Amino acid sequence: MNNPLAFPSFDYITQDGKENPKGMTLRDYFAAKAMEKLMGKMHDRIFKILKKSYKTEDAIEMSKGMIVDTAYQWADAMMKEREA
Repeated sequence: MNNPLAFPSFDYITQDGKENPKGMTLRDYFAAKAMEKLMGKMHDRIFKILKKSYKTEDAIEMSKGMIVDTAYQWADAMMKEREA
């Protein structure tokens, strides 16, 4: 999967003259955008369900993990579509 930088910046040039880009990858950017919506809509629902079976701290961590995983699944789908 081609994963270019979303906001590339060239902070310095290496000794052999190559630019060394730094910045967020496009996949990370897509995941962050997806996570914005997922956090607001999913966290409360997932947390309420998990809290019935797990301690509060565990339910929070599990909910966060599910949201992050889902965000990257959406990001991967966007990256795949982008290459089509």
